[in-house]
Amino acid sequence: MLPDYPRAESLLLAQIRAVDGYNQENTFVGKWGILNNGKSAKYAIIRPGANTISYGSARVDVNWTSIVEIYQKYLDDGPSLTSLEGDVRAVMNRLILYPHMGDTTGAITQAAITSMAEPVRVDSSPNGPYWLMQALTITWLEQIVVEYLE
Repeated sequence: MLPDYPRAESLLLAQIRAVDGYNQENTFVGKWGILNNGKSAKYAIIRPGANTISYGSARVDVNWTSIVEIYQKYLDDGPSLTSLEGDVRAVMNRLILYPHMGDTTGAITQAAITSMAEPVRVDSSPNGPYWLMQALTITWLEQIVVEYLE
């Protein structure tokens, strides 16, 4: 088995879609254009982060990173931020419960939220809609058994 970031990213996507209010209509990998139509009041978009790889005897350890951007449509000063904070908390509460992100192969371990950025305002186009966004950094270890050829 070789390192497989897309497989793990799909597991992360499934966990976020299991959070109340998130589904296949508002949760994507690398699809920011969806913000321009503003059909949903909230979105979660996953993108890859930086990664590290280390080698041992008969094993490769890959420390993967994904960034989960949580968006809330900006409608009003106080309530929009309160909604964003609630959504971020709900996503965090779900991910904390799945340190393997639902992986059944045993390859993914130690999945954790390692940081949370401050909320920012994002303009999706000159005429709106406007969004509040907060990013969560998720890291996990994937351990791969390797039979070296030399």
